[in-house]
Formats: sequence, C-alpha cells, structure tokens
Amino acid sequence: MFKALFEALLGTNRLNSNAFMIAKHIASIVLQEKKGLVEKLYPDFKIKAEQIQQKFPEITIISTLRTFKMQDDLYAQGRTTPGTIVTAAKGGQSYHNYCLAFDFYFTDTHWDSPRARWEKVGVYAESLGCVWGGRFGDLGHVEWHPTFTWQELYPHFKDGN
Repeated sequence: MFKALFEALLGTNRLNSNAFMIAKHIASIVLQEKKGLVEKLYPDFKIKAEQIQQKFPEITIISTLRTFKMQDDLYAQGRTTPGTIVTAAKGGQSYHNYCLAFDFYFTDTHWDSPRARWEKVGVYAESLGCVWGGRFGDLGHVEWHPTFTWQELYPHFKDGN
C-alpha cells in the first residue's frame, strides 16, 4: 500500500488512473492528519455520505478508512480470534481500504433496529449511486464504486507491488 502512496506523491504514472486518484487521496489524509471519519472518505463519496447524514440525522458513521491490517484483524474475528464474524473481506478486499465505504448505526437504538429502518437509509443511498450492504447481509454498510472495483485497485496497493 505504501508504495502506491509514494508513487502518488511523487507523481509517477505507473498506477492506473483510479488507483492513482485513490492513492493520492489516502496520502493527503495521512499528511494532513484528517481526524473526522467522514472527512477521510474519497471526496465524491464524502458528498454522498453528507447527503445521507443530512436526510437521516439519527445515524452515526463509525467506520470509514481501514488499513489492510485493520481489515485482516476484523476478518480474523470469529475465525482465528475470539468473537463473532463481522466481515467476509480480507485486507485489500474491502472498499473501506480505499476510502470508499462507511458503516453506520442508529444513535438511539444502535444495531437493534427493524430492517425497514435500515432499508430507508439503504434505498436512499442507492438513489445517490451507492451500494447498500443490506443487499448482501450488512445492513449498516454503504459503499461507492461507480467505475471500478476493489479487484482493480488491489494490485496497486498490495505489499510488494
């Protein structure tokens, strides 16, 4: 991942254009030490997240950018470490790794809300061009990938590339 960030900072063109834009954004987060969770989202997706929060002020965004290590630790949960399985994605396989996803819960009920409530947020997110995690079993998850997939980004960020 760090090689991609350095290439973005140095302006080399060895990354594809999508990977270059993502790497440049992640590098700016690291250099500017952005603190807010929504602030860490890729700019076009940040606008969508803000629109969702405006329409549903009762949600709290809790997870945006995750390092590959953080993602691997979550993946291990319930498999090789104690706890419940919370993700199907290993490091590099999640849109969180590229500032293109966020998780949320309802401030008043946290995770204990009827599906219909989650669905209102999800359907609105989809109307903005996002992918709602409720379509694949993750009610409190929204991601955005209009022209590329994590599979296209991963080779540019994995260790040793």
